[in-house]
Amino acid sequence: AMVVAKHLDMLALDGSTMAGIGVSTKIWRLIAVALAVILGAAGVAAAGVLGFAGLIVPHAARLVVGANLRWQIPVAALGGAVLVTACDTLGRWAFAPTEIPVGALIALIGAPYFIFLLTRLTRVRNGG
Repeated sequence: AMVVAKHLDMLALDGSTMAGIGVSTKIWRLIAVALAVILGAAGVAAAGVLGFAGLIVPHAARLVVGANLRWQIPVAALGGAVLVTACDTLGRWAFAPTEIPVGALIALIGAPYFIFLLTRLTRVRNGG
């Protein structure tokens, strides 16, 4: 993903702008989807279903470093690793000798964060 980050940044543009600068919209959208599927499948195979981590962290990374994917991708990768590790550690430590599933703790963080994002997006669209 880091190798093609410059071209992935261009996917934020509309199709006519991309064509105007000589970038094939169809090819780069296909590459982006293929990368997302392959990397997502590898992540699920390695760590299990931790859906909120994959949804929370990229949005948080975008808020921290902006829309430039050359910064957003490594920050999101590091942030995801930190979030999952912290939630796993907390789930094992907080209620020892029992464990809380890491997915449940991530969901407890993810739900309020998505409510925050939704209210923020609503305010931005309404001009407030």
